[in-house]
Amino acid sequence: MERPNILSALKTKVTAIQASNSEKFYVHQGLIDGGWVGGAMGCTWSCFSGDIVKSFVEYLYQGDYTTPEPTRKLTRVLVTPNTPDTSDCDLLDWPDGSDTAPPSSTTPLLASKALDYEKVFLAHARLFILSRRRKALAISNMCLERLEDAMKEAKETILESIFVENMRALIRYTYNPCCPSTNSTWDELQKCVSGFLVAQKGWMLEVPASQLIDGEDKLAKDLLAGAIKLLVEVEEKMEALSLEVEKRVETSESEAEYKTEILKPAAENTGRNI
Repeated sequence: MERPNILSALKTKVTAIQASNSEKFYVHQGLIDGGWVGGAMGCTWSCFSGDIVKSFVEYLYQGDYTTPEPTRKLTRVLVTPNTPDTSDCDLLDWPDGSDTAPPSSTTPLLASKALDYEKVFLAHARLFILSRRRKALAISNMCLERLEDAMKEAKETILESIFVENMRALIRYTYNPCCPSTNSTWDELQKCVSGFLVAQKGWMLEVPASQLIDGEDKLAKDLLAGAIKLLVEVEEKMEALSLEVEKRVETSESEAEYKTEILKPAAENTGRNI
């Protein structure tokens, strides 16, 4: 990651910014000039926790921010022949005292340290809102990219029940803006989250809708809009593919006609010689 050129900013005075938990960070004024999108109304430093403000300050000086690691969560998993991989869990006590379950067991398994991405999702989302409010487009784009990567990674690696909980937490934050005066900023985050859900297609049909969109009418609208957009894109791709096939067929026919014209005189000459 390329480090930002901050030499001129380092000559400015140092000022304190305070997070929601009263934690203070000291930053060169030249790095935070420019104010807030929409003025002082809406989200300011005091709306964000120390971890989020720290990540933003880290980016100001280094051009990057440290991505939080997934946490571990104690959860129960019902073991059946269709149970997904639980290799990221520590197996604890079974009723018979053993630490290994019979392959066909349906006994609830107490799983410790199952991966949980809620902290990761919310860190990227909150830092995105702070960055957009501070007009820092480079880091805000980085936040959305990392959020999307984190959602994809979580979908593939963690228990589905925990993934649903993590997505619910992200949806609650995304669709219940803490500073509604900057709706366009939230719209961008909402499109990222709803776009990811639309892209999951079959999975969305398997998970009860109430687990994801309970009370979020706008999310339902975004999902519908995303689905329609996806259908349009598929139709456009199919149309382009159809045109390409027709073009290749026409090319093949032209080549066949050309070869026929070339070979016809040769065949006639061969007949005369015979």
